[in-house]
Amino acid sequence: VRERGNLGSSPPIQRRPASSSTISSTISSTSSSTSSSTTSCHSAKSATASTANAPKSTELGRPSSASSQAQKKMKLGSAGFSYDLAFSMLAIVLSVATLRVLACAETKLERANSQNQNPPNWATVAASLGLVLLFALWYFFNIYFNIYNKMVLKAMSVPFSMTLLQFGIGSLIAGGIWATGAHPFYRLSRKEAMKLIPLALLHTLGNLFTNLSLNAVAVSFTHTIKASEPFFAVIMSWIFLNTPPTLLICGSLLPVVGGVTLASMTEATFNWIGLSSALASNLTFQTRNVVSKKIMKKQQPTAGLPNEKVSGDAGSGATAAHAPTLDNINLFSYMTVFSFCLLLPVSLLVEGLPFLPSMMAQNYPQLNHVEILSKAAFAGFFFHAYQQISFCILERVTPVTHAVGNCVKRVAVIVVSIIIFSNPVGLLNAIGIAIAMGGVLVYSVAKKLEAKWAKDSVDIICKLARKLSGNFQDLENNNNQQKQGEYLPLTIGHKMLYSG
Repeated sequence: VRERGNLGSSPPIQRRPASSSTISSTISSTSSSTSSSTTSCHSAKSATASTANAPKSTELGRPSSASSQAQKKMKLGSAGFSYDLAFSMLAIVLSVATLRVLACAETKLERANSQNQNPPNWATVAASLGLVLLFALWYFFNIYFNIYNKMVLKAMSVPFSMTLLQFGIGSLIAGGIWATGAHPFYRLSRKEAMKLIPLALLHTLGNLFTNLSLNAVAVSFTHTIKASEPFFAVIMSWIFLNTPPTLLICGSLLPVVGGVTLASMTEATFNWIGLSSALASNLTFQTRNVVSKKIMKKQQPTAGLPNEKVSGDAGSGATAAHAPTLDNINLFSYMTVFSFCLLLPVSLLVEGLPFLPSMMAQNYPQLNHVEILSKAAFAGFFFHAYQQISFCILERVTPVTHAVGNCVKRVAVIVVSIIIFSNPVGLLNAIGIAIAMGGVLVYSVAKKLEAKWAKDSVDIICKLARKLSGNFQDLENNNNQQKQGEYLPLTIGHKMLYSG
């Protein structure tokens, strides 16, 4: 460039013609160096070939670095599977033992209360400790599910197949529970099955949207968005059950919406797919909960003889007094089986069979296939286990206590996921998460206060009516009072009031 354009401050390079002696010496030196380099290259190639043909071992008899890393990776995968299996078996044994002890303690407490006697101390302590242990198992199963589910989705990105696998494992567990008699089997009628299909569809969409969100964003962000479930619960109850929210409930939802909005605006892994999928999951789950309230059948004694068999039940020895019903566990088990059948063709069409060993070897050769498959299977087991434990807790505590425990569980999942996956969390993002979780607690307390105020108002009206009319009758005397024609019936809550 300098020769042609004279760029820069240095003068053009002056080339001098080389003499013949200089050229001949340069050629001879170049040929000698080339021959020596060729000889060295041949010797290096022969040494490399001999090394490749030789056994891969060092002076101490240990394998080479590449093979040792592969063996170490396989050992770690097998060790992780062994630990997961041990923890799962221990959790199963602990869950069964806890439920057995709780059932025995609750029977003793009910018998003592019916006989107006003091219950034994061990029964009271066992009932309290058993409930605490159930909450701990609920948190354990849910945290493990979220962590392993995110690990598999982060490695393979197959949300449809992951959801299908979870429904499949849950169906196997439900079948095992029914087959072993751990829970009474309820045989669905055709009419009930037709009612459960839309419920199962909502259940399928809710879990699928959750996995789509977990596949796109961090676990902490997904659970922060899912903390807005009370907002959707109020809206769905207003639409389907015709129960408009009170001013207290609307005020308690403000911190929930504000916290979720602040966390979304400051989230490092934010994208619209993750946000919209989490919101769609909330919408479908709350719609499912509201619709299930209309489908649930409460256990009621059937009219007839004590040993009269009930149509539609399972088992030849079922009687009217102990007839299996479509309770929470049976309802969830049927929804899991139906959801598996509904999602199977869609998942095969969208993602195929990515968990087959041949497909994993072709598409994900860099992964430890045994470790991925084991974590996916354990995630499916933990998914069904924490749902069943949640129903067992709901049968023993009030809905408000269950909602508070669910909020604390969500906080635990967020904290553990941030620690394990090292997700970046800023100050405003942490404040938004805290406000959203605090808003859920405020909503739970507001629901409890609203129920208490409603009960107190009914009691006040009952006392006032008693003073005004000089008479107060329950529903048993409704017919007699109406025959006398002395009082005007007024329905308030579950009582029938009569005013002169």
